[in-house]
Amino acid sequence: MARHGSLVRRGLGPGLLVVILTALGCASVKDIPAVDGPVAAAAESSGASIASVSHGHDLYVHNCNRCHPYKLPASRSKEEWEGILPRMTKRAGLNEVEAADVRAFVFAARDASEREQTK
Repeated sequence: MARHGSLVRRGLGPGLLVVILTALGCASVKDIPAVDGPVAAAAESSGASIASVSHGHDLYVHNCNRCHPYKLPASRSKEEWEGILPRMTKRAGLNEVEAADVRAFVFAARDASEREQTK
């Protein structure tokens, strides 16, 4: 507790925590992209169904912060996600269809963010 107090006295309290978590790609549930507009368009262009991506979004929101803060889909490369998702979906106890839906959501949201940045 004294440690937190010293950070606050130095003016580094909660604001610093937000900056650190943002830099690490951590997010709150309100930061997770909804399956509409750009994410839906990215899903459709990749051949994923909106139903699958929506289900993946719901699974992501309800499972992916049990052990760690949310990670924004755009915070990792496709290659990194390819390595992360199989381990995390297994750890979350998801079946193959659920894991595929989470993957569809993560890649659609990541692609949508990438497209928005290149505009």
